[in-house]
Amino acid sequence: MMVKMSNDELPITQDQAVVELNTPVPYLWYQVESLTGSLSANTLEVTVDRNFASFPSYAGSNYCWTTFYPLGTGATRNGLFSDGGYFSGGCVWNMNNVWSYPMIGVNPATHETFNSYGSESYVGSKEYFGYTSEPGISGTTYDPLLACNLVPSVSIIHYTNKDTCENQSELKYGQKFYIDTTVPASPKLIMPTLMWHRNFSASTIGTIFSGTGATQNVTLSGSNTTILYTPLADSNGNQVGRIYPELHMFTIDDQELVAALSYKSNRNWTLPTVNTDVIASNDGIIDATNTLYLTYLFESTSGYTSGLHCQNFVCVNVPSLDCPPTLMQSVNVQFPAGQLPYMKTSGGTGWYADKFYILAQKVQTGTYPDPTQWVMMDYTSSINGHTVGNRIDPTNIEATTFNVTQSMYTSGTTYDLSSFIKIPQTAESESLQFGDERFFFGNLEATGVTDKYRTKFVFTVPPTMFNWSVNPTWPNSNQKVYINEVGVYDVNKKLVAIGKMNLPIEKVSNATIIIEISFDL
Repeated sequence: MMVKMSNDELPITQDQAVVELNTPVPYLWYQVESLTGSLSANTLEVTVDRNFASFPSYAGSNYCWTTFYPLGTGATRNGLFSDGGYFSGGCVWNMNNVWSYPMIGVNPATHETFNSYGSESYVGSKEYFGYTSEPGISGTTYDPLLACNLVPSVSIIHYTNKDTCENQSELKYGQKFYIDTTVPASPKLIMPTLMWHRNFSASTIGTIFSGTGATQNVTLSGSNTTILYTPLADSNGNQVGRIYPELHMFTIDDQELVAALSYKSNRNWTLPTVNTDVIASNDGIIDATNTLYLTYLFESTSGYTSGLHCQNFVCVNVPSLDCPPTLMQSVNVQFPAGQLPYMKTSGGTGWYADKFYILAQKVQTGTYPDPTQWVMMDYTSSINGHTVGNRIDPTNIEATTFNVTQSMYTSGTTYDLSSFIKIPQTAESESLQFGDERFFFGNLEATGVTDKYRTKFVFTVPPTMFNWSVNPTWPNSNQKVYINEVGVYDVNKKLVAIGKMNLPIEKVSNATIIIEISFDL
């Protein structure tokens, strides 16, 4: 089910069954695990896959509007993804969020990891589109210069519903998408419930992504393939994925956007990537032989529940010119200005949090971090001008430089994602998981291109032929002969096509006439 959230601070009475452009609120997806009672008796109780928002003191008349969607064939997470067409007569687009690296904070000994997600069967497509075979990467050891450029997950948005005449994408969009970024004329991927962190005004909800730049080739192991794509970007040119015009597909490779699209992430907003630098310190955490992987998490302890941690982590290395290489450095972390536009402290729109954690893992340079060994450090009390227990003001957190030291790292706790979002344990194979998406909740606008094939016939009429007519009005009428129709016959002298002239052609006995007829197939 999808829930259009309300809360006890929202003064606007929301309408059901619509996305209200000027009211940015959380739109969250849940899996229905069981229900009791009935709607008609006002006793319906629904059990969902994780904790729900709670406003126990609210006595107003606003509602959380809820829409229920059938799961498809078979009540399992592995039901047919193509059954997305069931919801709207075959016009929905399917969405599969495909992972090929572990989610941080997930222990595979106790909880399901990426190879058990519902879109696992699409992992070959992630490779096909060039997102897996990054140069210089082998096994579990990575080039430190490339490690932060890995693409752990992609969202594949495609039109592959059941193969009926009505559902063939080429009948709706032609043989390929029409893309001309100079006009501009490009397919538009519309995400109506997204709170995009690069929408700096934050007065409305929803974002449109479209094609930009020149057509490029997918590369595999450094070589170009014949698979063509155009970069997909927002209105400010921030690239988030690709459009494949000949395949009628989109991929989203911005990790934060993939997270916001996931039904399980518990948020429909994206988070910015933090900025970092190093500084020599007596309480330093890394030297030139270490890499610090780093991201962060916002927690909400009342009202709305916590969303997934930021999926765009950074890799911090000490400059190789530092001498000696054992000189220890602490790490400064700072948020880019203006990139938490939907984070609010009051008013009922946007989202909020009251705790802030930095997540980090120190490894030997050239080694990828272990998903079970991330350390969580509480930096809530370090926010300038913030009172612990209150909601975090984004202007305060953007005005703060957070310093990650060895003592903070040592005193931190092991990050466990299941402490913030209820995720399936190894025996809960039917519970909602990252990558268990069925259909893309959004719209597509596109112009199609269809190739037409033309067959030409050339008829030569010599001066000595077709100088009379069998029309009974013609004899002794002193009329001229006109050609107004040409017939095409097969080898068995069977008439298979007729071509009509726009105007009759006068046949004269002292000139050769050449007639060209073309058929568009």
